[in-house]
Amino acid sequence: MARRKVAVTLDEKTLVLVDRLVTRRAFPSRSQVIQEALEFYRKGQKAMSKKNVDPVGRSWNEVRAELFAAEEIAASDLRVAVIGELIKVRQEQLPG
Repeated sequence: MARRKVAVTLDEKTLVLVDRLVTRRAFPSRSQVIQEALEFYRKGQKAMSKKNVDPVGRSWNEVRAELFAAEEIAASDLRVAVIGELIKVRQEQLPG
């Protein structure tokens, strides 16, 4: 898919978080952080629409259990754990 350059204005707290992810090499660029966050959001919205799920007033665990199979949840939890460990290792490697 073709990419286009756009300008985005972020609050300082969000920008610090984005820059931290890039500095720690979790993502190669600010653009990639934002692209992946939007894609993650889009997929979640699509899944909720497909299954006619209304998340208002419910916990994430309830919504997640309704949207995803147990295997998908386990795979997601594993990815989160692995990414968390990668971030820790990268933080330890940074001079400072």
